[in-house]
Amino acid sequence: MDNLESSLLVAGGPGSELEKKLARFFIGTTETCYCNQRSKLMNLLGVRWCSQNIETIVDWMQGEAHTRGYPFCRWGARVVVLRAIAAYVRHAAEGADAKQWLEEAKAESAERSRRELGLGFQ
Repeated sequence: MDNLESSLLVAGGPGSELEKKLARFFIGTTETCYCNQRSKLMNLLGVRWCSQNIETIVDWMQGEAHTRGYPFCRWGARVVVLRAIAAYVRHAAEGADAKQWLEEAKAESAERSRRELGLGFQ
């Protein structure tokens, strides 16, 4: 294990928080999934990247759910990802910028969910 990898394991991040949230639903890693690598990538890229790429993360989750034969709900996955990011921001106290990115991501995700569910208000 190199220094970067070990520092990511110690420092944690949004990916580590997402792993914790999924573990509550008894969803863990397998020998053939990319979950650990993606979690570390999320930790490395940080709150801003994760907040701006929620759909990419949800796509990863959907692909893995499909591979495992699990049912999947994009809206629910977005909520879990947003909560994981929020948990990291709370624990890490990264400052006002991280909180602002999180609020923007929440608003964008809520709007996307409303559109997908046909709940758009004119």
